[in-house]
Amino acid sequence: MQSFLSSIPEDSRYSLATDSSLRSLLDNAPDAVARFDRELRHVYANLATARANNRPVEDFYLKTMHELGHSEEISSLLERHLLEVFATGAEQTFDVDFHGPHGRRYFECRMAPEFSHGVVETVIVFSRDLTDLKQAQQHLLESERARAASRMAHELAHELNNPLQALRNTLFLLQTESPELREHQYLKLADATLSRIESLARAILLLEGTNLVQHSDQAGRGSGERF
Repeated sequence: MQSFLSSIPEDSRYSLATDSSLRSLLDNAPDAVARFDRELRHVYANLATARANNRPVEDFYLKTMHELGHSEEISSLLERHLLEVFATGAEQTFDVDFHGPHGRRYFECRMAPEFSHGVVETVIVFSRDLTDLKQAQQHLLESERARAASRMAHELAHELNNPLQALRNTLFLLQTESPELREHQYLKLADATLSRIESLARAILLLEGTNLVQHSDQAGRGSGERF
């Protein structure tokens, strides 16, 4: 997305939607592209934008986000960024968690000012669908966490087995040897072994609690800002 916009000369960007060859290029681009005027109305939307919203291109012309029926949340989000670009003349890039007609999709939005006589006349918005990439990253992260949890469980099981074996041996000695000889020593050993088991049990509970917190955070956290 960045390389595409950068390849267009600055003095040509203002006519992106009026020049026939550039308009044909944008109309068939895989990324959603839209242009807004200073009244925050659409003055151009390409086919990818129309598909993402499941409506014809003609619906967008001279309509704001509110007038197109978007929620207050998404309308305010886009309009806030648009106003910043109009005011500062600086580009804005942000992630969007979009709940639309095709389900939940993740977009990277880039807003770029288009100048006329030194004034920002319009803002063009490129939105790239990163859903497949986000899902692949999430699956990879979950797989890595599952492997780490499996390794930790194996190590804890091994650590837990050692004191259990020691406790079993202690009980055997208490049953077979004379209590008068080594009873006190064996009881101390059993107590130390139980303390070790308790410590390992707390470590397991702590690990499980950490996994639950991470799972809860993932369930409640969107990636970026929401439509």
